[in-house]
Amino acid sequence: MGAVYLAMSGHREMETLCVVKRLRRALLSQPEPVLRFRHEADLARRLVHSNLAHTHNVGEVDGEVFLVQEFVEGHDVSDLLDELAGRHRPLPVPVAVHIASEIARGLAYAHAFENLELVHRDINPPNIRLTYAGEVKLLDFGIASTNLHGDALAEHRGAGKLWHLAPEQVRPGGTVDRRTDIYALGVVLWELLTQRPVGTVREGGREDRQPETEGEVLVWITRGEHQTPSAFNAEVSPELDALVAKATHVDPERRFASADELRRELALFIPPESHPEPLLSSLMNELFSPEAERTQRHRAIDSARHLLSTSAAHRQERTRASDSATAVLVERTRPARKRLLWLGLVAILVLAGVSALLARSPTVENARRDPPASLPRPAARAPALVPKAPPALAAPARVPVSAPAPAPSEPNVRLGASEAKPPPALAPPVKHPEEATASPRTDHLHIARQAFNARDWPRALSEGKNAVAAGSGAEAHALLGNTYFKMGRFADAEQAYAKAVALEPGNALLQDRLRIARVRAQEGQGGKEN
Repeated sequence: MGAVYLAMSGHREMETLCVVKRLRRALLSQPEPVLRFRHEADLARRLVHSNLAHTHNVGEVDGEVFLVQEFVEGHDVSDLLDELAGRHRPLPVPVAVHIASEIARGLAYAHAFENLELVHRDINPPNIRLTYAGEVKLLDFGIASTNLHGDALAEHRGAGKLWHLAPEQVRPGGTVDRRTDIYALGVVLWELLTQRPVGTVREGGREDRQPETEGEVLVWITRGEHQTPSAFNAEVSPELDALVAKATHVDPERRFASADELRRELALFIPPESHPEPLLSSLMNELFSPEAERTQRHRAIDSARHLLSTSAAHRQERTRASDSATAVLVERTRPARKRLLWLGLVAILVLAGVSALLARSPTVENARRDPPASLPRPAARAPALVPKAPPALAAPARVPVSAPAPAPSEPNVRLGASEAKPPPALAPPVKHPEEATASPRTDHLHIARQAFNARDWPRALSEGKNAVAAGSGAEAHALLGNTYFKMGRFADAEQAYAKAVALEPGNALLQDRLRIARVRAQEGQGGKEN
């Protein structure tokens, strides 16, 4: 629903990174998305907690609301699981429990905040951010339900990611409350412990994801057919299996009554001698490349500063040129104005003299006393011809100067140039979705990405193939390769990656993925992802 941008805020040379979120233009004409975004803005500015992304500012430009939130350096849980799968590495159980416990802590705060009866309704791996310092933060209250603005936003109980919907969200007449979030968090914990897509089952040593269509998924949710995490991870104890089963029970009455109760129970599974936060920090720094990411962001910041300086210089030059033109025009006007004033004064004196001579004439006096009836009525007197001075010259209006397009070698930095108080200078979009007005090619690719992030592999494959047919190129082939890899179809993933590399032979990331898929295919692992 919203587009997200990396941005800079603060005085020149002292800027800090932040994230600007605004509603996509295609939705600005629709009342419900606008109302929901305003609701998110009103809610976000109230919630302040270490496990929630902090909102620095809420503003409005030309009727469009925007949020300015902290930039959380790191990656989401979905990225973590994908990276671990690509490297065949397990996630330590204490770290998985720590991530769920921290989200439970943030939920406990949000659920109890000002008696708003808040329900997040969108807890899933992409909305859980992990920092390089080992912090865990919950994002995106875009579809949260509260009583903040009455019942207008209480509809759509089924809002959220398909695989993380609670049974009461898909059953007619179900009641959505804080226990709905506890169910979704229990599903995320299941994914962290098993490192499998939710819905995966293991039978006779073979893994498969049972539901295929959306209808089958909904039936599966209402039945509550999660296998125990220990079936996939021998490090999970029976007691932890029981905790996950309680959190994801189909009956809300049999789940944990609150997020704080769940957090206290999770704390029992973190050994006193372990330190999960430093362990998570070490894991994040090992799996990803924080220094390379920071270098790329610094380049984007330097490019944005250059564009801002260039734009400011152009505005100043335009202002100086306008002021000079005004001064020349005024100097040229002054002599003409003086001549007109002298001519006007002479004309007035001549008219006064003629009037005095006529006043002494007896004929004129008799005519004034007894005018003949035949004389025509005098015409209305014309206005006196007084020479007009030139109008005062208004100060030249400041014409907004659009920022020049960046050079091809620079990052694609977007900068706002509105005369109203705009949000901070906008830089490259971070995971920003395409606009709804995009071509069918980008529409298929966008839908395929959404399905992949939701771990809806069948739909991701279908839309990815449509994107390939529409000509989306290497990006669509790479998305198909990622989907096949997550499904355990490594030979298909190898073929898709090979096509992507053929289109972009210089892409090192695609080459790495192709090598990994080729190794997995050669190992003969025809089953699902281990």
